[in-house]
Amino acid sequence: MIYVSDLDGTLLNSKGQLSEITINTIKALREKGIKFTIASARSIFTACDFLQQLELKIPVVLRNGAFVYNPADNKVLMQKLLTQDEIQPVLDFFIDEGLNPIVHHTTGNNLYVDYTKIDNYGEMHYIESRLNAGDVRFRNVNKYLYSAESEFISMCVIGENHIQDDIYDRAMEIFPNGYIIHKYVDTYSNHTWIEINHPEATKKNAIKFVMDYLEESKYTAFGDNINDLGMLESADSAYIPNESYLDKAGYLFNKTLSIDEDGVALKILQLI
Repeated sequence: MIYVSDLDGTLLNSKGQLSEITINTIKALREKGIKFTIASARSIFTACDFLQQLELKIPVVLRNGAFVYNPADNKVLMQKLLTQDEIQPVLDFFIDEGLNPIVHHTTGNNLYVDYTKIDNYGEMHYIESRLNAGDVRFRNVNKYLYSAESEFISMCVIGENHIQDDIYDRAMEIFPNGYIIHKYVDTYSNHTWIEINHPEATKKNAIKFVMDYLEESKYTAFGDNINDLGMLESADSAYIPNESYLDKAGYLFNKTLSIDEDGVALKILQLI
């Protein structure tokens, strides 16, 4: 059995931190041979502190399944990236809608996150928090100019919830195949993200890769938001935190205590 948890809104508390109770509980479980990992929308840059605090040793899922990364040897085991030809139609669609895409890509051996401007609180919260943290990937660009050399991890647009709902519906009509299109409300800014990924870049698929890699056949999942649904629905057992987005939306999964009550860590203790 593998225990897999999302980070934001699930394992992290309302301040976006790991509590001492959660850190000590997960470390103690790991020392007893319990296999615990994470499946997050975060990149290695924004998740690395949490991986270190938890001293995780088995592969983790990042960027909603675009990457499987092994902290034990600092290697990427699997990645699902889009080409320039694949990303361009969606990029053009969002630009034509007057939105500000945030584009995560690789060119050569370099990682970049491109944005043109900041128009709302959700964009400001995300971009400025990364810039203030010294994230050198982020670039303010005049235009989105790419070549066949570039590969794309993901692209997202952030906006007011009611506006994003309409954009999402139209994007799903125009691009029904060839992409995973996530829509979810950010835990911290309360703005809606629409995120575009490779069609095989899902937490569900990446967890299957991790299970095969570790020769395990069962997993228990913990998540809080729409982008967690695939891994929750495919898990042998699944839990959502009390008062989480999925809980408030009426999804009928089993529940843990809230994120400020160390719900995931205490639930795993109970389960074993």
